[in-house]
Amino acid sequence: MTDDYIVEDMAHSLTEPTASGRFVRQRVAFRYQTYSWYSMLTHPWLLFTEAWDGIRDFCERGWYGYSATDLWCMDRYIASWLPDALRNRASHGWSVPNGLSTEEWRGILLEIAEKWETGHTEDIDPADWDAYVAECARRRALFAEGMTLFAKWYWDLWD
Repeated sequence: MTDDYIVEDMAHSLTEPTASGRFVRQRVAFRYQTYSWYSMLTHPWLLFTEAWDGIRDFCERGWYGYSATDLWCMDRYIASWLPDALRNRASHGWSVPNGLSTEEWRGILLEIAEKWETGHTEDIDPADWDAYVAECARRRALFAEGMTLFAKWYWDLWD
């Protein structure tokens, strides 16, 4: 693998060095993978297939509530929108389960959202393997706590 294909920081352009001092070829990100400008020029049909897939997914989500692409990795799809939905519910919801105050219910919803989001972020650097394994275990434990809370309050998510 040459240095041209190493992407350390997507926010930098060709003229800006990264933290390590190397220059990075700028990439264009599509949904499934990232393409260099060279591959876009040599494979232009990929632009149309990506656009078509996006339109198809949009229509399927409107018709069925999910798309065929969402079923490929359903856990990631649910984790992509559920924390935002719970935060929205916490700030704009009207109903509260019996026995809880509005602030307690809001805190529970925000805690579930935070733990779900922490469990599904991929910003861990795998360079230090022991730290990587420990961080993955910590995040899985947080996600499990969030999933337990979600299961406990699942029937109270109405509005």
